[in-house]
This record gives sequence, structure tokens and C-alpha cells, in this order.
Amino acid sequence: MRRVLAVVTVVAALIAPIAVTSAHAATAPSSAAAATASRTAPPTLQFGDKGPAVQILQNALRVPKTHAQGFFNRKTQRAVKAFQLRMGIRSSGVVNAPTWAALGPRVSRAAARTVAAAPADMLPWESYAARDLVGYRTSAYQGKYFRAGMEQYRLCIVQREAGGQYRIGGYYQGAYQFSPSWNSTIRAYLRPEMAAKYGQAGANAVDALAGKNIGEWNRFWQDAAFYSVVAHSGTGPWAGGNWSCDSRSGRESGWPSAGAWNYLPFEG
Repeated sequence: MRRVLAVVTVVAALIAPIAVTSAHAATAPSSAAAATASRTAPPTLQFGDKGPAVQILQNALRVPKTHAQGFFNRKTQRAVKAFQLRMGIRSSGVVNAPTWAALGPRVSRAAARTVAAAPADMLPWESYAARDLVGYRTSAYQGKYFRAGMEQYRLCIVQREAGGQYRIGGYYQGAYQFSPSWNSTIRAYLRPEMAAKYGQAGANAVDALAGKNIGEWNRFWQDAAFYSVVAHSGTGPWAGGNWSCDSRSGRESGWPSAGAWNYLPFEG
């Protein structure tokens, strides 16, 4: 998930991302100007973001409470686009300066005040994208085993094996249809990396997977499982199937495919 929120201390102010950028640019404003900007500039928000600024947006757009949980989900994106159309703003679904202006000063000021409320050190397996268990996205895991050239192959596997569904039980589990015997092996692959990168929090997070079926792991951990197995064991576990996925780097294209089983649109 693209992280929008960051914490920067400037005259005890909470600085929005746009202010952080200007503070480090060659033409940086004075401290007083930066502090003023921090109080008036709400963050740019888009699908996948989370935090109190998203909650303020959802409340302003009257997204139903059952869906207004501080996550910029598809219902929120649709509400933003509808609002932008009504206001004569380009209907991008991205909440930028013109959209905040149309929402009014009270809403935009409230969003600016809470822009740094989400922790800057959010762990990747805690993000909204990591916990989204339906559909196709760029890999939530981008660690040392990740290979960009295999992303289309991975998407082909996810569509072929599970139709974009990560929460699948039974003997073969999850989006990649791992058998239960893979659980301890995958954790052994991932624990050194997570402990080295995230310290005890990383080690604890991997250890916590031991008591769960792979189909109960979130998207981050299942994507990490896929790439760690490919790195250590190759693509043999996914050989064959009801259609072929070409594992050679950059060879696959067009996945997910609308013409194949259980298609869902790619979400980014």
C-alpha cells in the first residue's frame, strides 16, 4: 500500500506529505511557512490508504458506517468519484487539493490536523492491502525473495489456483494452494529475513503463523510464501494445472484474464 502518512516535527506541528517534500526541496520555505502549510494542507488520499484522515473523508462523504473504518476501500473510492462528478472535478477517485477544497475548510483542516496520526513505522503485514483477501494486486510482499519479472506468472497462478481468493481452506490452502506440510518450511524461509529487517516484531509475526492454516494467513504472508518457495524450490509446486502459467521472467502477460476462471478486476 502506498504510505501517505509520515511524522515530521516542525515547531511542534504535524506535517503532511506535501509539506515534507517542500521542507527538503532546494527552494524550501521558511520554518514559519512550513508550519503554516502543515496546519492547512490535508494529505492526498487514494485507494488502499488508511488512517484518521480517511475516516474524516468517509464521514464527510457519508460512506455508511459499516464501511467507514478508516480504510480507503472500493466503496469510498466510488463515493469520491461520485462527489467529484457532482462538483465538476476530474473524477479520478484520488482525493487531492481540489477535492479537499470542494469538501470545505472544516473537513480539510480536520484532515490536515490528523495526517500524522497513523504510525510512520507501520509493518507491511498490517497494511490495508496486506489484509485485503479478495482480488488481484501487486504483491503485498516486496522483500528479498521478490522478483518483479515473475509478477505476471504469480498473478496467473493466483487466478488459476484460487480465482483471486486468498481465504481458502481445505487440504490445499490459500491463493497458492499450499498443502499443510509447507507451513513450517515457509516459516523457516521467512523468519531470518523478517527478524533481520523488523527485529523481534518480525520474528514474532512469523512465529504467530504457526497456529494458522496457510489459508488464514493474510495477503502479505501468502505472497511472501509464494516468492520464498520459488526462491528455494523453484516453480515445481505449480507445474501443470488446468492451464499453463509460464514462469520464465517477463513471459506471461494479460493476467488476471477476463476470459479465464473466476475473473476479478486487477486492483493495483
